[in-house]
Amino acid sequence: MTAATSGHGNEHEKRMARPRMAAGALFFDEGGRVLLVRPSCKPGW
Repeated sequence: MTAATSGHGNEHEKRMARPRMAAGALFFDEGGRVLLVRPSCKPGW
């Protein structure tokens, strides 16, 4: 009997980690400098 046929498959899927996504970008000017942005949502910058 497999997890899929025993009814425990859904319980296992609920405990599994969910995928996370992220994105990023670097912006350069003509001189090759990188734009650095001070985030307003993070204290301590």
